[in-house]
Amino acid sequence: MTITTILSNTAAVCVIGLVLGGSDILLAEERTNVCAIVTASEFWEKFDYMTTTAENCPDGCHFEMTYWKEPIRAHVLAPIDDPSLGDEVSNILLRAIDQISAFSRLDAQVVDVSTTSETPNLYVFLLHEELVNYWSQNGFFGLDPSGFQLHRNAYEHGSCSGAGFLDSSEGVAEIKIGMVFAPFDQTGRDLEKCIFEEFVNVLGLVGDPRGQASLFDQENYRIVDDEFYFSMETLVMLDALYEIASGGVAGKEAYSERACQFSD
Repeated sequence: MTITTILSNTAAVCVIGLVLGGSDILLAEERTNVCAIVTASEFWEKFDYMTTTAENCPDGCHFEMTYWKEPIRAHVLAPIDDPSLGDEVSNILLRAIDQISAFSRLDAQVVDVSTTSETPNLYVFLLHEELVNYWSQNGFFGLDPSGFQLHRNAYEHGSCSGAGFLDSSEGVAEIKIGMVFAPFDQTGRDLEKCIFEEFVNVLGLVGDPRGQASLFDQENYRIVDDEFYFSMETLVMLDALYEIASGGVAGKEAYSERACQFSD
């Protein structure tokens, strides 16, 4: 298996389920807005940019669309001396998964390696100095240690980071391993935004919107009863990515037509 790296963001998903889902997360009036979202002139331009351009790459650094075929099994690794922080991050990640999978076919779970035989393929690390130093010297998953310079930089600058590792041996850009890195001293809404954003990044939205430092700039999110939610645009974009990349629909036009059909 040939593993290559997408380094991204430093700072699935079925349209029928999305539009008709009965979850309270997707309000009735928002279901009717899906057609308006996908027919807006800037939506597909933004989609192309965010699914093929990682913002920390030089101009001209582009990727093909990438996505997960296999179920996602996430595991949170927290500092040994503060296990409660791992519980907090696990709960944040679960909320992000719930918001996406409530009206999609995303198969993602948070697993505890001490109680299950399932092997994680998405790791959420709370960065601290000992961990970063170890990776800088030894690498991880057999990867070249230089590949983790991004995460040393993220640690030193107190920012978040996400990376996806691809199997491209069959000519399909399938994400096999994902990693999310967050500074261990982030708290509250900042930590929540960090985990939400990098999870979406590792799902395949590899770049922030053009000209934005974060996915959540320009109020691209929702607050409902003091809870943080993805924007409808982000959820629709994830849905479109997986439907198109997996062959569920023939392309953007077919996706838009079906989205508008079920919005009527």
